[in-house]
Amino acid sequence: MITSRKIFFILLIGLIAVTSLPACSTQSQTSDVHLNMTSMDQMPAEVQSAPVTVQQAYQFASANPDVMKNIPCYCGCGNVGHTSNYSCYVSQVDDKGKFTFDNHALGCSICVDITQDVMRLLKDGKSPQDARAYVDATYSKYRPSNIPYHRQAAQGLRSYTSLLLFVMAGLVVVFAPLPVPSIAPQERTFQIDARQFSYVPSELNVNAGDTVTIKLVSNDVVHGLYVDGYDISVEADPGQMKTLSFVANKPGSFRFRCNVTCGAMHPFMIGKLTVGPNHWLYRSIGLAILAIMGVIVSIKRKA
Repeated sequence: MITSRKIFFILLIGLIAVTSLPACSTQSQTSDVHLNMTSMDQMPAEVQSAPVTVQQAYQFASANPDVMKNIPCYCGCGNVGHTSNYSCYVSQVDDKGKFTFDNHALGCSICVDITQDVMRLLKDGKSPQDARAYVDATYSKYRPSNIPYHRQAAQGLRSYTSLLLFVMAGLVVVFAPLPVPSIAPQERTFQIDARQFSYVPSELNVNAGDTVTIKLVSNDVVHGLYVDGYDISVEADPGQMKTLSFVANKPGSFRFRCNVTCGAMHPFMIGKLTVGPNHWLYRSIGLAILAIMGVIVSIKRKA
């Protein structure tokens, strides 16, 4: 008499047997995947004498152009004109189907490894798209893809990144505060000779906090000197000297000009007062250095 325990064990064994069938079937299907391979007789002597993995790579790549022309290579061979992993093995095929092989892959392990990985994945039942994704994820850390679109995109990204870095550096040069040491205030005296229609000297440079004394001497007609931003002025008659004193407590660049009409070119009788370091000189030098660096980088990339 069959007991319920025996029935349970029989059902359990049957269940295990049924669930194991798909796995066995899948394994059988995977192992039966056939890869197209070019006959070794068509291979050049140097390939026939190469290691087995290299032989297989040449055989598979040459027999599967539709697959391998869509698989990139990441060994850097884009620089020699290769446009896919297929290019590492085959230079051209004539109208009669005769191969002209490329010797590049004979000495490049990355080319061969990529091809071997594609072969392995196809044998495992993966699609060519899956193989492409695996190659991109695994080998892109070495060099740029040799497929033209990817190589151009990578070069464009690098150019954009470089441009962005140079723009950011330029903004820092223009707007970042400069580490200029503080200088103790001094007394500064300048004699300015005024004549139609100029000042000599026409530019004055002082530090913030300096006490500035300007001695204005007129050599021909009545002239004046008005300092924009400070709203102060002085006038001198011909042959006379008049003095103007003030504390330069406003940093920056200010125009001084004649505030007495002295002739037809009167509006052009101007000068400049700079209070503090000439920041724009330093910033201009920094921008010039950045521009030179940009030209050098551009030339190196084109070389």
